[in-house]
Amino acid sequence: MTMKPPTAPPYPSCLLGKMSALFCAALLTLPGCAAFDRRYQTTDTPPAGHSLVYFYRSLATSGNGPDPRISQGGKEILATLPQKTYWVYAIPPGTHTFNASFSMHGSGSLTIANEHEEDIFFVEVRYEYGAPDRFKLYLAGRGENSEPKALEGCFRVEQ
Repeated sequence: MTMKPPTAPPYPSCLLGKMSALFCAALLTLPGCAAFDRRYQTTDTPPAGHSLVYFYRSLATSGNGPDPRISQGGKEILATLPQKTYWVYAIPPGTHTFNASFSMHGSGSLTIANEHEEDIFFVEVRYEYGAPDRFKLYLAGRGENSEPKALEGCFRVEQ
């Protein structure tokens, strides 16, 4: 009985290793529970009786900090907001306080008084270095024609 030598795989093993490494790296760059939809072009129409809040992180102002979670009243409403993305959230009339935080980094908060239905708010989320490192929320614009220039390069995140 003669034995055949083992055949070589169709791809060199070094190529398979590189492809696996690239695949794993691609998976690590995806945000948890979110998918990138499209680049910002124009504001959405608010649903009846509500206003819209656009949370965004431009590359120019977010630094290399971690991706924050957004919460309202202690309840998480968005798991992660990566750099160069935006997210749209509908709110009813009233006063709303939002927080941006990540693990042990300091959190920032912003209160919005939504007095009118069908209004639009633009909130910039920034990571600021210092003592302590922390996130801050800034009201960057209010109203349909007040969208910040930095929002144009951001991609929409859907939960």
